[in-house]
Amino acid sequence: MFDQQLTFVKKQFQTKMEAIDFLIQKAIESKKVIGGEAYKQSVCQREEEFSTAVGYDIAIPHGSSQDVQESFVAVATLEAPLHWGDELVKMIFLIGVPENKRTKEHLQILAWLSRNLMHQEFREDILHAENEQQLFNCLKKLETEKGD
Repeated sequence: MFDQQLTFVKKQFQTKMEAIDFLIQKAIESKKVIGGEAYKQSVCQREEEFSTAVGYDIAIPHGSSQDVQESFVAVATLEAPLHWGDELVKMIFLIGVPENKRTKEHLQILAWLSRNLMHQEFREDILHAENEQQLFNCLKKLETEKGD
């Protein structure tokens, strides 16, 4: 689910769309997404329905489309908090799943991620990662421990 090419530390963005565009572009570069327009439209539609800021300084934008070749979570921590709807966020977890896995896999990833992000220690480990390797190691450790 996590890929070292899709972990970013202390990024700076002016808007949530700038952050989403950056993460989608990185997913395209890592071949998780081909093309990307349908996937971006899916993510933006979700944001229009309601903000994906979930509290705890976290946003979890997500979407599915045929553009997505394999499920992924792109992660970015921010140098400065970013307005995401009515909230400020410091961590972004962009989820992408193929259209044919939308219902089951999408909800499983979202539920698993949300459950773990409720733990303050995990959030602090993510925010205190000094580089992409540390962030990736933190995420992989948790993914390894999930046991399914």
